[in-house]
Amino acid sequence: MKTKILMFLTGFAGIAQSALYYTMLPEKVASHFGASGMPNSWMPRTGNFFVSSGIFILMTGIMYFTPKLAGKLPVRFINLPNREYWLAGERKEQTFADISVRMYIFGIAINLFFIFLTHMVFLANMAKTVRLNDNAVLLALGLYMFFTAGWLYSFIRRFRLKI
Repeated sequence: MKTKILMFLTGFAGIAQSALYYTMLPEKVASHFGASGMPNSWMPRTGNFFVSSGIFILMTGIMYFTPKLAGKLPVRFINLPNREYWLAGERKEQTFADISVRMYIFGIAINLFFIFLTHMVFLANMAKTVRLNDNAVLLALGLYMFFTAGWLYSFIRRFRLKI
């Protein structure tokens, strides 16, 4: 329950951040950057606000609804290690509760990653010369990928059969 609330709070924080930055951004915002950190695509700041807010809404929604949708699908459509065991009648409810918590944790990580990226785009657009700090973005991406690998390992380990 706490992880679900925290996921929704981080999604809301991302939207609030976009709204706060909206008033400080120039009318034309660099929205995409090349490998060197130089902008290669621009959009109106209103569009930037709606895209960034939409990302938070979409990702939070996906992480919330995916386990609920999976619970409605026939078992044969669910890709889970040892699914016949974990989705048997007496374990199915607890399995989906566990998957939900794990998805909420992943949703928190996604939202925090996008909050950081939104902040970096804001800083780049407010600089005298518009340029994204690609080192900071690469570090954040590396941390996110490290988290994702650990999350996947934990997920697979959780649903292995204990003999």
